[in-house]
Amino acid sequence: ASPAAKAVPAATMAAALIIKHAKRFILFLCFTGKQPAYFMPNGGYTARVECTLFFCHRAGSDESGQLEVRGIFDELRAPSFPARQPRMRLAGLVSWNDGERGRVPFLIELLDPGDKAVFTIQGFSEVEESPGSAAPPRTQLNLPLEDVTFPEPGRYRVRLEVDGTQVYGPSLYLGKAHESPVE
Repeated sequence: ASPAAKAVPAATMAAALIIKHAKRFILFLCFTGKQPAYFMPNGGYTARVECTLFFCHRAGSDESGQLEVRGIFDELRAPSFPARQPRMRLAGLVSWNDGERGRVPFLIELLDPGDKAVFTIQGFSEVEESPGSAAPPRTQLNLPLEDVTFPEPGRYRVRLEVDGTQVYGPSLYLGKAHESPVE
C-alpha cells in the first residue's frame, strides 16, 4: 500500500478563493495566461482556450452559480513513494474562443516528471452563447481526482487538450515528508 500524501498550503494563495465578478481578471491575478491556438496568415493568433485551474480540497457553486474554490494547494508531501492521494479536486474556469459553440470534447491529463500521464479525464463541454456578457463563453470545471498514485517525487502538471491544442495548467510538486524527531 502506498502512503497517503499530505497537502501543503500554497504560501502565496489565500486559504479560500472565491471567484466572483472578476472572472477574466483572475487569469492575471493567478499568473496563468493565454496559449495561442490558431495562427493566422497575417502572423497574429487567436486564443482558442484560456484556462485557470487550481488543485484544491473543495469546490462548488454558490447560490448565484459562481464558482467557489477552497483549500488551494500546489505541494504534497509523502513519507515514501509511490504515494497515493485519496482525493483532491481540480477546479477552475475554461474560457472559449468567441466563435466556439456546441459540444467540445477535451482531455485533461496529470503528467508525471517524465511527461507520462498518471491520471486522465476525458469529457466534453456544451459551449453556449453568453448573452449580455462581455466575456466569452466559459465552462466551470469541478473535477474529483480520486486515488491518484504519484510514482516519484517531482513536478506534476496538468495538460488540457482541445482539438489538438494543448494548454498547460497548474503544477503540483510532490516531495518527501520530513520526519519529525522522536523524543
